[in-house]
Amino acid sequence: MDDTSPATKADLQRLERSLDQKLDKKFERVHEDISRVLDVLVNVDQRLTQKVEDHEKRIVLLEKVAA
Repeated sequence: MDDTSPATKADLQRLERSLDQKLDKKFERVHEDISRVLDVLVNVDQRLTQKVEDHEKRIVLLEKVAA
């Protein structure tokens, strides 16, 4: 197909399939990226939660010692 000939139904269907495949790949990559970001956030949350719990335990212990 060149720029001067009209597009056929088959041409449009090929174009649609090609676009669908490209979009599927992009959505798949976006989904993978989102999963990686969530993994990082969960990891950070777990590490920070552990540190907060450790600090709370130390504060309670210091309060008991100071009392």
